[in-house]
Amino acid sequence: MRMWCLQARATNVLRWALLSLFVGIGLFWSSNAQADRFKFRWGGEIGSSLFIGLQPSTSFIRENNLGTLFNYRNTNHITLKLNPRFGRQIAAKANIELRNLNFSPGMALTDQPDVLGKPSSDLEDYNRVLPVSVRVNELYVDFYGIIPNVDMRIGQQRIAWGTATVFNPTDNLNPYNLENPIDFQQRLGVPAIKFDITAGEHVTISLIDVFMFTPPVLPITLFRQATTIDTSVLVPDGFRLGTINSTETVELPLFDVTNMIPAAKIAVNLDVINFSASYIYGRLYIPAPKSVPITGVSINTGEQNIAITQGANPDALKLVSCLNTDRTTPCEVNASAEDVRLVFPRVHIVGLDFSTSLGGVGFWAEAALFIPTEAVDTKFTLPQFLLDGMVIIDPNLPNKIAQPLRTFKDQPYIKITAGMDYTFPGGWYFNLQYLYGFFNEQSWDELHHYAILAFRKGFLRDKLLIQLSAGIEIDSQRTQREKDLDGNEVGLGFIINPEIHYKPADSATIILGGIITRGHEGTTLRLFQALTQVYLRAKFTFGG
Repeated sequence: MRMWCLQARATNVLRWALLSLFVGIGLFWSSNAQADRFKFRWGGEIGSSLFIGLQPSTSFIRENNLGTLFNYRNTNHITLKLNPRFGRQIAAKANIELRNLNFSPGMALTDQPDVLGKPSSDLEDYNRVLPVSVRVNELYVDFYGIIPNVDMRIGQQRIAWGTATVFNPTDNLNPYNLENPIDFQQRLGVPAIKFDITAGEHVTISLIDVFMFTPPVLPITLFRQATTIDTSVLVPDGFRLGTINSTETVELPLFDVTNMIPAAKIAVNLDVINFSASYIYGRLYIPAPKSVPITGVSINTGEQNIAITQGANPDALKLVSCLNTDRTTPCEVNASAEDVRLVFPRVHIVGLDFSTSLGGVGFWAEAALFIPTEAVDTKFTLPQFLLDGMVIIDPNLPNKIAQPLRTFKDQPYIKITAGMDYTFPGGWYFNLQYLYGFFNEQSWDELHHYAILAFRKGFLRDKLLIQLSAGIEIDSQRTQREKDLDGNEVGLGFIINPEIHYKPADSATIILGGIITRGHEGTTLRLFQALTQVYLRAKFTFGG
């Protein structure tokens, strides 16, 4: 934790140093005799979003946990974009955001489940009543022709790679910003230096070094299932796993030269086709568990919940019914874990992509080969009193727990995206994509198939826009446990996201939309079913 704080301080120092340099250069140029060569553009956006979770009473996945993550949430922001330029040699960009985030905070009170409780001391702090944050999304300086045919960019920046729409397996230099967990277009800027070398009329070579690893903004409560902890070692024969409640600690790499992230890309842009090849020596953005200290275990027999406590083993007679092979529903093992350690594995990433257009139809594809440098083995530990209690149920359990589990494999795997789009007469736009592997799927046996279709159509001279996105997921590599839970050999999931856009003026937009997601056990879209919601957004842009 201390190292994380030191890294955060170092990042803040770098950001504010760049901002001070940015402002200082602007003041100098504006007052200098060469002010006539100095140009300054600015603009921004003011916006507000309201999310309300939906919790329908029925679900084909036999659960009622839908819409609980965004039960109520409101964000308000103002973004300021500054673009000074000095002649043809130097330019800069700053994207600074002031954001207020309001959501349903606190804990449900035991005597009033429908009432949330908060420490009274929170009322003394404005930032806890109405949280406000200042964010430096981008802040960099460009030097054009610093040497012949070489441009340099230094600072916090977004380095976007790939030709697909939204889902880009080759785009791995900027971590996800999943503060809104369903908005996959948002990424964090990273402190980096980038050289673009023009090698002829059609070829550009990019050399990049990211100074430090920046972790993603990740709702760990939503993605806890995505860490792929194989907890079958905790489940005795004849039982099934219920839930694991855990707290996590993220281990970040040290801020030093050995943990920098180098990258390179060569792009060829021709009249009929564009393609590129890239390489990154980076890290994955979904952490893997390194250690899982189990601190508590209970067994639900269906009639009662039996906890294994210090100094008192469970009554073995109470569990006889759990071992009865005639039971239609196995007994559940529930556990709690504290201080689960998560790490971000180091990987080599080799990417290829292309885009072209034929007869007005756009085509694109990209693929990324991920080559892990090492595996991650997860070690489970239990206090002796828990081992003593579990031995009554399964004498072989201590031997199973003693063996570390490989939760992140050191085997290469490939992710692919391919798609096409076309605008039909009348302005009907369609976009179809196929994905092999979502961003949180990080080994061959985790990769699922996806098909995503989006269309939009404008009316009233584009003052009104109707948009619909829908996707399906197919998991053909289900585990036996997942098959046993619902009896399906293939796991299925779907997502539907309709939106209505209204533009009362060219610079203002109001968006009304909703999201509904379902998925069988083990599917990635199942993670998002807590995001079933409706939302209302409004934004106003200003400046040039």
